[in-house]
Amino acid sequence: MISCGCRYGREDLDVLGLTFQKDLLLCVRQIWPESDQSTKKIKTKSNRGWRRRFKEPGTKGEDPNVENQPELLERVPDNPNSGDVILTSGFDHSYAQRRLMARLGPKAYPFRIKLPPFAPSSITIQPSEEEADKLCGVTYELTAFIGKRISESTMQNSSVSILIRKLTPGPPIDLRPIRSSCVRCTRAPMSECYGTVSLTLNLESSLFYHDEDVSVQLDIDNASRLSVRKVRLSIVQIAELYMVTKGTYRSVVDSVRVRDGIPISSGTTGWAKKCVLHTSLSDGNKKRGLALDGLLKNEKVTLASSTIYRIPPNGTTYHETMRSTFGDIIQSPGTQFVKEMQGIIISYVVRAQCWVGLSVITLQIPFLLMHPSWKCSDFEQTQLIAKRKSPHSEAAEQEDEFTRYEELNLPDVLPADCSRGQNS
Repeated sequence: MISCGCRYGREDLDVLGLTFQKDLLLCVRQIWPESDQSTKKIKTKSNRGWRRRFKEPGTKGEDPNVENQPELLERVPDNPNSGDVILTSGFDHSYAQRRLMARLGPKAYPFRIKLPPFAPSSITIQPSEEEADKLCGVTYELTAFIGKRISESTMQNSSVSILIRKLTPGPPIDLRPIRSSCVRCTRAPMSECYGTVSLTLNLESSLFYHDEDVSVQLDIDNASRLSVRKVRLSIVQIAELYMVTKGTYRSVVDSVRVRDGIPISSGTTGWAKKCVLHTSLSDGNKKRGLALDGLLKNEKVTLASSTIYRIPPNGTTYHETMRSTFGDIIQSPGTQFVKEMQGIIISYVVRAQCWVGLSVITLQIPFLLMHPSWKCSDFEQTQLIAKRKSPHSEAAEQEDEFTRYEELNLPDVLPADCSRGQNS
């Protein structure tokens, strides 16, 4: 049995039958003896509060506005084999499985886990030292037991469980997009009579990998009567929780205060500063509330990757399981439904803050933070990350970028929406 659950509350608060955990993916497979009906779906009672919240007015069981809504996410084509999460046959055995089968003989029953692309990634919220051992976030657990039902008391001594981690890979390092990102805003610090201040924020790329430095350049044109007395650049992690009530939590990953050339006097134009922000975790910036990419023992801990989600096609096993679990939430718009199924949505922005007089001007630019695709060894990935891009002409750069996108052939998936985090 493989289960995926999202816990959004401490374990010591689970009293009187109220639990702060919601199961997102459940699948049971009978390994031995083999049966045609060994795959079962676990049905749970849907929450009526969720039905009333997301059900749109109209005909019973149908949403008349769904067909008129634009396609915001990619719809994956139907695949008849996409519903099998636990495979017992029809796959190549790994080296470890072949060794175990040769040693144990007929007592070994190999299987393979094939999670659907719609399943959420493993996310763990960084706890404090005083909190319980049950961590908040999205976790996967694989359980093997002997018997008909795992709920039986006699099965507790005949079961074994292991935690697994699901990561979201991005494009390979040699095929990463090289287009830079830029955003600009012009605002009046207090009122229009004081003039305006223009901010321009530039990033080298819209996609970064874990443990990679983010180079940021900030340009300021102060056409106001006031001086800029303080400038700060930071990387902010935005975690959106959709399980019960929509909540947004922001955590600062790394922050740098600019001190050179500060304050910026009135009438100054062309002020520029380039800073380097870090995405790697150290003992100093492991703050409580940061979303991590799962948390396993003896494993390197990194920040949670940016969420990229897809809409599951109608009629698949995953779609029907979610219908039986969450009821009429399936009738909600596609974007809202997929966000509910992900549990926690992670996004990242680079935020620039300028203190002018008594007001603060904030400018944010989103970017993706992901793992590289596992097509090459760790040594090759490290060498590619450390390798700097050689300078070449603008025409050659555009041609190189077009070739990279053609070779990559990525689907038009939609990253997590960062527009809600513009106002801080």
